[in-house]
Amino acid sequence: ACIKRSAMCDGKKDCMDNSDETSSLCIRATTKAPVCGSGQFQCDSNDCISEEKLCDGKADCPDSSDETPKACSELPCNPRIFFRCDYGACLAKSVKCNKVKDCFDGSDERNCPITVVTPPTIVTPTPITKKPTPSLKPTEPPPPGACLIPNHPNNGEYRLGLGNSTPGEYAPMYKVLVLQCEEPQYKPYPPALGVGADLPLCIDGKWSPTPPTCAPACKPLQSTTTTKVTCKHGDKILDNCDNPVHNTVAVFECEPFHEMPELSLNPDILCLNGSWDYPVPQCLPVCGHKRPKNVPHLVGDVTEKKIGLSMACRCIQRYQ
Repeated sequence: ACIKRSAMCDGKKDCMDNSDETSSLCIRATTKAPVCGSGQFQCDSNDCISEEKLCDGKADCPDSSDETPKACSELPCNPRIFFRCDYGACLAKSVKCNKVKDCFDGSDERNCPITVVTPPTIVTPTPITKKPTPSLKPTEPPPPGACLIPNHPNNGEYRLGLGNSTPGEYAPMYKVLVLQCEEPQYKPYPPALGVGADLPLCIDGKWSPTPPTCAPACKPLQSTTTTKVTCKHGDKILDNCDNPVHNTVAVFECEPFHEMPELSLNPDILCLNGSWDYPVPQCLPVCGHKRPKNVPHLVGDVTEKKIGLSMACRCIQRYQ
């Protein structure tokens, strides 16, 4: 007997022998989609591919779902060094108008200037006799412009963008190396100079800048209404003191009419192996600390009888 295709696997018995609900097609339709592992992307067809192949201009999923606006539109793309395809994939800037379809949708070859190509002059080369060279053990050369992935630092690991990395292998050119430290005990060293600091980028076989490592972190510091704190590392002044690491120097300044007590006149403290070498200094008012009325002053036994608040002055050491 024949039934409509839409009647198959709809949960209702249409064939007398119920074969429209027991077909192998129904079994595949109800099979739970697999869950991809870390560093993998799950295609709409439930297949798994490496995240490094996501939005690279080539369809790696059987259904091409790794090269769609849904998968690629949220991908960050630096316009200085990358070209964004119309559907969102990020490729090297050199792919634009190179007469090769690098974007999956071919958008890298659209709106290109028309150039007139002059046929080259054919020159017959003179044959060169080469001297025989000794045989060497064949080794696989790295891809052009690729960078060697360094060993993971202590208390951290390197990642290639959103994916994992394997030390000793090569990363393609224009890949970004991201450091993840075991926070909060460890932070990147040397510290980043700001939120927009450049991440190590693979350019012509070298990482620029040099990949950072992980170092013990000290307790974060913040300025207050009476104390201003500035952190610096080497000759670089940091945007804040939220992530101080080994060899970070914190400099303290008191606001007007405030000073540091005699025992903490050193305005600089140093972060060494996860701890500040001196207690954090405090700025206290030099004079003018308010006290409630009818309360004896610090000196003598005189009580202020006027209405309102009285002023209790604290003199620094060696003065009265």
